[in-house]
Amino acid sequence: MDISFTPPRRVARWKWLLAFWGGISLVALIAFLTAWNTFFAYVPPGHHLVVIAKDGAPLPPGHVLAEPGQKGPLATVLAEGWHFVMPIAYERKLEPNTTIAAGKVGVVTALGGEALPAGEILADEGQQGIQRRVLPPGAYRLNLHGYKVEQKPATEIPVGYVGVQRRRVGRESDEAVIEADPNGRIAADRKGFLPTILQPGLYYINPYEYDVIPSEVGIFQTTFAKDDAANRLQVADSQLRTPITFTSRGGFPISVDCTVEWEVLPEDMPRLVAEYGSRSRIEENVIDLQTHAIGRDKGSEYGVLDLLEGVKR
Repeated sequence: MDISFTPPRRVARWKWLLAFWGGISLVALIAFLTAWNTFFAYVPPGHHLVVIAKDGAPLPPGHVLAEPGQKGPLATVLAEGWHFVMPIAYERKLEPNTTIAAGKVGVVTALGGEALPAGEILADEGQQGIQRRVLPPGAYRLNLHGYKVEQKPATEIPVGYVGVQRRRVGRESDEAVIEADPNGRIAADRKGFLPTILQPGLYYINPYEYDVIPSEVGIFQTTFAKDDAANRLQVADSQLRTPITFTSRGGFPISVDCTVEWEVLPEDMPRLVAEYGSRSRIEENVIDLQTHAIGRDKGSEYGVLDLLEGVKR
């Protein structure tokens, strides 16, 4: 006996419907993803999105970044995440964030903005030129279509030193050190040495606005002795000075070796640096001259026996 089985027609219909709707779903998914990627932009971590308006009012003279309604790269950038951007009206550019490394300071230059007043060098927000404000270490969503960043070493004051600050910009001052007003405020528009000092540490200072001079403070010794090999083994060349010479009360020439111990207080350092420039110049122009002058003046009051016995007769 011959037995055969014919599957129901509804099974074939079910497969056809499954294939049909599966194809429709796939086409819809592709269309949706295409539309989504056309109108939405994803910004990954560590990046930002620059949006460029293709049409709008022209930028004012001197400006390079646009505000809403103007043509050009918009000043405000978009952060991480999904964003709707109309493709017909805007162009988009994905760019990495600006990273300032540890131990560095970021000096920002605005490529556009209002022109600086005559005589000004540093710019504030909205002005074109080197910005007064600097960027400490970190990551920043900075629109590089309108800004340039230069990384400079941060100012480090080591232990045993203080930082003497000299403002490089502003109007000239007749004073060696800019004086503060009764409220302790220092004029921000004057050039010269500041009375305030920086203690040991790391500082993020605009190098175009300030020079910082690390200056050693503490107690120092200066030796006045004959310049020979024995003395050079014990004293550094820079601290070895000529012996103190004078004429005794009896008319005899006397030469005395001695060591003078002297101290520089931190609060006095701005005025000393402004007047002499460095510790070696202080040693040369103050300690050396004063020690020889005092030795001559006081030494002439003693006779030879007084000096030998250590008792003034």
